[in-house]
Amino acid sequence: LGMEIHIASGNSRIPVTHTDSIGSDERILMERKIIHIDMDAFYASVEQRDNPELRGIPLAVGHAEERGVVAAASYEARKFGVRSAMSSQRAKRLCPQLTFVSGRMDVYKAVSRQIHEIFHEYTDIVEPLSLDEAFLDVTENKQNIPLAVDIAKAIKQKIREELHLIASAGVSYNKFLAKIASDYRKPDGLCTIHPSQAEEFIKRLPIESFWGIGPVTAQRMHSLGIHNGEQLRACSQEMLTRQFGKAGILYYEFSRGIDLRPVEAVRIRKSVGCEHTLEKDISQQSSVIIELYHVATELIERLQRTGFKGNTLTLKIKFHDFNQKTRSITQSHELTTLAEILPLAKGLLKDIEYTTHPIRLIGLSVSNPYEKNEEKARWEQLSFSIQAGTIVGKELFTFFNRNLTFLYRLSHPSFQCPHQLFRIILDIIKHFGNRFPVDDLLDVVTFFIYRYMHCIRITEKIVHISQNFLIGPNQKDTDIISIFSFQR
Repeated sequence: LGMEIHIASGNSRIPVTHTDSIGSDERILMERKIIHIDMDAFYASVEQRDNPELRGIPLAVGHAEERGVVAAASYEARKFGVRSAMSSQRAKRLCPQLTFVSGRMDVYKAVSRQIHEIFHEYTDIVEPLSLDEAFLDVTENKQNIPLAVDIAKAIKQKIREELHLIASAGVSYNKFLAKIASDYRKPDGLCTIHPSQAEEFIKRLPIESFWGIGPVTAQRMHSLGIHNGEQLRACSQEMLTRQFGKAGILYYEFSRGIDLRPVEAVRIRKSVGCEHTLEKDISQQSSVIIELYHVATELIERLQRTGFKGNTLTLKIKFHDFNQKTRSITQSHELTTLAEILPLAKGLLKDIEYTTHPIRLIGLSVSNPYEKNEEKARWEQLSFSIQAGTIVGKELFTFFNRNLTFLYRLSHPSFQCPHQLFRIILDIIKHFGNRFPVDDLLDVVTFFIYRYMHCIRITEKIVHISQNFLIGPNQKDTDIISIFSFQR
């Protein structure tokens, strides 16, 4: 199917031509301009900036006592092998002259806000990952700068001049490659991975550098003969899914330079948790249960404070040798009280052997924001039905599927009219409305809207409006568009 679709945007109409070719979708994805900014040794650099006596010496932010952990290390300390999350005792063995300073989280948060003010001079599509790193989508930017690399240079320069700190930046057409690029030439790095360079770049990439592949997964990859991007790309999706579950799909796509995830200016909380590092390693059951109770009590307080509700509980145990294990359990109801969470946590603990492996840290978290079972089953059944081909009108499904990247682009917050996605849905309904049964049309619209919005409430609202449009096709387009003028 090839068709020209006109998108209403203010007083102008922008023609966007699409064909069935995969190349068309790829071109749309590769038009995105994503920057990943990562502050270099952020906590340590702030301390060195504010205290000249700390400049040029190996520095760690954290506590030097026996149970202390390095929160951040300066580049002078990193030359000795000191890294964040390392025990303070090991760090001091690696670098006897290491200086420790206590962290000042309120200061780091204040500096982070200043950094974000600089980001927002160029775009409001900023997705923070932590205090010291963020993604920016500058496909459409406030200063109309055509090249993302020039925006990255300007941001780095402003951070250096105004805040006296150093940032590294990665530029590419998706989040996966932008994040890798920012780490490629640290410190004070700037690396751009152009679409034409992506395949060759990924080929040479060590498997440990892929986003989401930690030491344990890397070991499994090595056992399968996968050591770099080229070898990963040679694996089928079926094989990677069999070995690594859902993550296998991500690895398959990353190895081909594919990452459809948008930069999300508003991040939805997906979990709430807490963890305690113990003053001494413990292995007696009574001591472990007491500590577990304290962690669970704090978790309940955090759940009440944030208002978060989820139905999956995860237990994290870190042993004396820094190895760790996690266990999870999902319930059919929300986990909100100590009476519910503590017995589940004890049950998860039974699956972990700690009598001969003393425990250093205990953590608990609640995740998986709760959806009503009947609603969730409805969406899962709809997804299954469509993907299994039991919905008639495969031509319609094919059109939607091949234009997913187009739909993503239209729903992107960088467009001035957030309802453009819905405008195009209505155009498609017009195009196919007389050729397929209404129910089939709505099923496919529902599936793809939900796939993008990930929100049952908004999806149902859009589908309801679409249904009204199909029933009453004489309704004015302007009336329909006005209905869609709500926040995402």
